[in-house]
Amino acid sequence: MTVAREKPLACDLEGKLYVIGGCAGKKPKNLGEVFDPKTQSWEPLPVPSPELRFSSIRTIEAMEGKLYVRSNEKKDSVYDPETDEWKVAPKPLYVECEIDNVWYCCDRKLRCSWYDTNREEWRVVRGLKKLNKYGSITGMPGIAEYGGKLLILWEKISFNQLGYSYKHIWCAMIALERRHGTTVDEVSGNIEWANEVHTGPSSCVFLRSVLYVV
Repeated sequence: MTVAREKPLACDLEGKLYVIGGCAGKKPKNLGEVFDPKTQSWEPLPVPSPELRFSSIRTIEAMEGKLYVRSNEKKDSVYDPETDEWKVAPKPLYVECEIDNVWYCCDRKLRCSWYDTNREEWRVVRGLKKLNKYGSITGMPGIAEYGGKLLILWEKISFNQLGYSYKHIWCAMIALERRHGTTVDEVSGNIEWANEVHTGPSSCVFLRSVLYVV
């Protein structure tokens, strides 16, 4: 790469490798770069406007020929290789992951759904109403597949008697079962475990979850 980066995010878009973040000094010109395997060369990405230079990047993903950068701030950004421009992108309403060839999603209210390819629609995962007791969360949750189960991570903020705020990270492990009916399939979930796993200052930012199998 043209500059040294520590733990950046990367993804493939139309045969090219885009790398963003992980640069010291927060210099705008070092935001990101792209590698072309045909020419075996790196090129810097254009510098976005100040409102789209995020201090923390959660994910980057390629979709419909464009590169979407998801942040922990009020805005997201999208880069279009054809026009070579950055623009504001709408915030997603939910996050997704794939488990046993089935797509699952979760929104800001911890409502989980699965995608029924036969009916081509999102359907509610049954049996998870107990998640509602955890109330409103901060930002978007994080979800991932863990041994065939659905893992959900989310943040909540609380205040002590002196007015100081703290950020709590919660985690829930959900076992999934798909029932094949005569007319329609159903997916139900069983919350095997849910608890607070970490507490830190309100200034800390939950970027992403990474699964390591030992």
